[in-house]
Amino acid sequence: MGEAAVLGGDWYYEIDGIGGNCNPQSSKPANFATYAGKCEGSSDAIGAYVEVNGETDSELPVIGGYTYKGNASGNQVLVKDSQVRSVKGAFKSGDDGYDGSANGNIVIIERSIIEDGVYGADAEDGAANGNIVTISDSEIGYSVSGGVGGSGYGEHEANNNKVTITNSTVAHGVVGGDAYTEDAMNNTVTISSSTISNDEVRGGDADWVASGNSVILNDATVVSSVYGGDGDGGADDNHVIISGANSRVGGEVLGGVSYHTGTIASNNSVEISGGVIEDKVVGGSSGGDFANENTVKLSGGWLKGDVYGGRTAGSATGNIVDISGTARVDGNVYGAGGDFAMDAYDNRVVLSGAPVLTNSTLFGGYAQGGVSSGNVLEIRTKGLTAQNVKDFQEYHFILPGDIQPDETVLTLIGGESTDLQGTKVGVALQGGGNVLEVGDQVALIHNTAGVLVDSSIARASVTGYQGISLQYEFDVSADPENLYATVSTGSPADPGDPSDPSDPGDPGDPSDPSDPSDPSDPSDPSDPSDPSDPSDPSDPGGQSGQGLPGEPGSPGGGSGATVMEQTKAPVEGRISTMALSLQGADMVAGEGFKQAGAAAASGSGTAVGFAAVSGGSMRYNSGSHVDVDGGSLMLGFARKIPVAQGDMLAGVFIEGGYGSYDTYNEFSDGQKVRGGGSARYFGGGVLLRRDWAIDQAGPYAEGSLRIGNVSSDWGSNDLIGGPGSQNAHYDTSNLYYGAHLGLGYVQPLTDRLSVDVSLKYFWAHQEGDSAIIAGDPFEFSAVDSHRTRLGVRLNQTITEQVVAYASAAWEREYDGQARATTYGFDTPSPGLKGNSGLFELGVDITPDAKRPLTLGVGLQAYVGKREGFNGVAKLSYEF
Repeated sequence: MGEAAVLGGDWYYEIDGIGGNCNPQSSKPANFATYAGKCEGSSDAIGAYVEVNGETDSELPVIGGYTYKGNASGNQVLVKDSQVRSVKGAFKSGDDGYDGSANGNIVIIERSIIEDGVYGADAEDGAANGNIVTISDSEIGYSVSGGVGGSGYGEHEANNNKVTITNSTVAHGVVGGDAYTEDAMNNTVTISSSTISNDEVRGGDADWVASGNSVILNDATVVSSVYGGDGDGGADDNHVIISGANSRVGGEVLGGVSYHTGTIASNNSVEISGGVIEDKVVGGSSGGDFANENTVKLSGGWLKGDVYGGRTAGSATGNIVDISGTARVDGNVYGAGGDFAMDAYDNRVVLSGAPVLTNSTLFGGYAQGGVSSGNVLEIRTKGLTAQNVKDFQEYHFILPGDIQPDETVLTLIGGESTDLQGTKVGVALQGGGNVLEVGDQVALIHNTAGVLVDSSIARASVTGYQGISLQYEFDVSADPENLYATVSTGSPADPGDPSDPSDPGDPGDPSDPSDPSDPSDPSDPSDPSDPSDPSDPSDPGGQSGQGLPGEPGSPGGGSGATVMEQTKAPVEGRISTMALSLQGADMVAGEGFKQAGAAAASGSGTAVGFAAVSGGSMRYNSGSHVDVDGGSLMLGFARKIPVAQGDMLAGVFIEGGYGSYDTYNEFSDGQKVRGGGSARYFGGGVLLRRDWAIDQAGPYAEGSLRIGNVSSDWGSNDLIGGPGSQNAHYDTSNLYYGAHLGLGYVQPLTDRLSVDVSLKYFWAHQEGDSAIIAGDPFEFSAVDSHRTRLGVRLNQTITEQVVAYASAAWEREYDGQARATTYGFDTPSPGLKGNSGLFELGVDITPDAKRPLTLGVGLQAYVGKREGFNGVAKLSYEF
């Protein structure tokens, strides 16, 4: 036993918690020594700091703060390079008559041996909340707890405690928060490169409800079992995450478990990406009545036991098992199940990637004599092998993009026939892959022991989607050993009534991420049927039948795909960015020239600065419509250039704008798609104007050039189709450039009133781009706008410092079409072609004739193809 290197505390003789006796000593006692930062019988023990460095007394307890009748909070213990008996950040002893708390205490152990246990806080008759234990490179001879509430008396919680263990060993289990007769909430245990022996690891352990607790293992070994949250009275929102190839759990892994009759295990989860699990894995287990909306996600590792989304003796609803990547499962897989008769509703097993399931039978809702309804097997891959499939009422096959004709999705080798009678089958394709042709056939299920179907499946025709873009009609058929899906021709069959099991036409949209067919949202157990499926493949692109080559719809040539009408919606985003850029062009040709001219007129041949700002709300009727709310800014310098007759104006400028927009589409079958996003542009340009006026009357010509970058984003939650359709979005960024030319004539009507008649031509070009939307490849073509505008403007000089104006114009857009392709097929194209009327009122003010400053405001209103208003503010100043 070496000399203690201790700081911050005092020596005590045997702080045992009985009667609150502290027994302080002037030096370390020969026997029953305790080292503590504070020891209080009746008062609070708060804010003590204890450091033990190099101590080798294996019988020495170390305590941050001790109290019998008060609170023990905010204490800290640091033990490093030492060997001691036990460590407690705080110790609150007493009996039920002296409630207190042990909150916010910290224990840090580095490179040490602790013969007994480690506690962030031990509160015998109080709550233990917000305590932290951090252990690295150490050996713990018993257990580790972040906080223990009510370990001796009373009803006290243990919440928000945290334990972190790295490169260490613990002999008897770990718990984040341990609550006697109360709740354990939001506790966390994180273990890396360590071994836990002889007892369980629990995020939260409660005699009542365990909620929000987590266990995270990375390359860690747990000889026994792991529980995210363990609550006698219920388990909600607890989680276990296991990663690392060297992780190993010798027992079972449960996200959340509740025991008593009448309790619920809900929203618990287990995620495993590596390691070996020797026993079963359960998302949420209830010994009581309900196990609902629990999730197991397996993307790697080796699971030797069974896997359950939810497990109960009562009712299990909306649980999900999602197996992907290279996960290996040797046991059976249950969306929901149990050891006794139960009811199982709307549970789901989702398979993707290349998992190894050769020894597994897949169960949807294993009810054992109870009710099994709405349970779904969803497969998002191909080439799988399993023993058999049972207790599923729906089968959703979302074929991978690289599926080839005559390939097999699922092969069953258990030697027992597969009974599909009375079930529903849905087929879809993931975006971004091959386009299937008429007659292409895929074996959905193959079983040499037999595939049993009834007449409803043998005659079924179902609608399937590839991403958000393509729609197929599949004939579902069977022979004695196979269930097939074949791409068919003709108009879609009656989709059936998904709510009626006797009508197998369409089991819903199996690839709609808003229902449980999407494993990216395993928490959503909603009914996967979609009786309002709005796609109308009979006329997806405004054409009848399969469409014509080069037009929306199928390009023919044997393709079994039809372009969906809703593919127009993402292209609306391109209209929105062009619209914002056109507003910038209008400002250059309007207020930009006006302010540059006013500035240059006061500049006496010098360069004069000018600015213009506009903002407003505009609707563009594009075949549907787009609403754009935005603003534009223009800053520049202009000067007069001497000429023999009249004036010449030259200027340079920078410009920018930002807007948000909403797109609205309603298609021929009644489907409504709302989308939206934002757009921004930044660029620069030059302008030039030549006036031949004599006595303020005469012709003029003007022109401008612009170039810059425009970027935008678009998204919608209203599209139907394959995976990702409910969260479709894209971003684009590309060059824009444009020009305008104008001719006009100014004629005075009186000495204060003049009229300006003009004809202008505008050209704008927005380069093309590409994007992946819900897995589908979209190629956006360049957009060109060609406009003419015929207008008349009245200018009224009210005083030498105030000039008012009013104008009206007719504008014609000749193009403005936004075009795109997906999988080489043309999508429907929105456009801006059409007529608009423009009306404007405004006033320019020079506050002081002696100062080279001009201010102005104006209001513009549009009708026709463009509807809305813009407000304009401008400024010019001679520098």
